[in-house]
Amino acid sequence: MTAIVGMSLEQKTDVVQRHSVAATRRLKGEHILYGEAYVIQTGKQCELSYWVSEGMQKHGVATTLVQTLCRYVFGKKKLHAHRIDAFVSPANPFAAASIRVLEKNGFTEDQSYSERSRRVRGEGYQCFSLLKEHWAKNEPVGSPLVSYSAAPATSVPPESGTKL
Repeated sequence: MTAIVGMSLEQKTDVVQRHSVAATRRLKGEHILYGEAYVIQTGKQCELSYWVSEGMQKHGVATTLVQTLCRYVFGKKKLHAHRIDAFVSPANPFAAASIRVLEKNGFTEDQSYSERSRRVRGEGYQCFSLLKEHWAKNEPVGSPLVSYSAAPATSVPPESGTKL
């Protein structure tokens, strides 16, 4: 059975926090990690990344992970986040699917930010952004099946999954 395991790791430094949700499957008494979405928060902005292992792609896992994480980030008043950005790599063989996941969750392409990010990231990266105000007006209806747990997980290396 599939479960989404919500974890606020909140790995804090003076400026940066990391918040994540993970998808796991229980197999022979162990939790096997097959997908993760996380944001790195700096001030009021967050940068989103996610991956899903190959065998679990095209099952809505990434969409659910991103939706759950957006609800967490924008729903927690103590985070004070007002924007989430996601950068899609031109080297990503699943770029079209990654963009669709973002669009399903209300992200839109930010051309001006993409221009600025080229100086830092290189050519071809696309930036997608979601503002808290837009999310609040257009939050997806329905709640994903989420169970929150701090269960240990056996990690699948991100190289075997889809990276944003």
